Amino acid sequence: MSSVSVTMKWTCRFIAAGFCLGAAFHAASALAALAGHPWSDTPAWRHVLFVVVDGALAILVLLRPAAAWLPLLLLLGQQSSTHGRDVWVAWRQQGRIAWLSLGTLLFVAASTAIAVANRRRTPRDVNRISPAQAPDADRRARTSGSSDLRCPAGAEAATASRKHAGQRQS
Repeated sequence: MSSVSVTMKWTCRFIAAGFCLGAAFHAASALAALAGHPWSDTPAWRHVLFVVVDGALAILVLLRPAAAWLPLLLLLGQQSSTHGRDVWVAWRQQGRIAWLSLGTLLFVAASTAIAVANRRRTPRDVNRISPAQAPDADRRARTSGSSDLRCPAGAEAATASRKHAGQRQS
């Protein structure tokens, strides 16, 4: 397993943990609002909604990280309009930094950037070639007749299989 795939696995775990923390925060906020002691003016139903959204994103990032880029991009747009407004209003009207909103924005933005940059990667990418190896893999694929440019092991196995099949037919 390459160091890139190990790094990506831990990055996905870190992002998922962040969304789990967000879901836990929203669950506690929803319970507080339902108990009559709201922490903010946000209604309980909205906190419940974000328990579901954050929980679903945590699962998606762990199970299908390549598919997470679009939901994260949509969430970034939504979070920018709410938490971004909160950061701006707190700074302009009160002269303070809304740390929770700023942290949320930075986390979602970084998660989105990572997901967009890695949107074509899948768990099987461990066997895929790096861009530096691409010319060699392209040559190997042309000479072997394999159309799988992404997995050199697959191209070599296909070539060996064809050679073995040709020997049996002779």
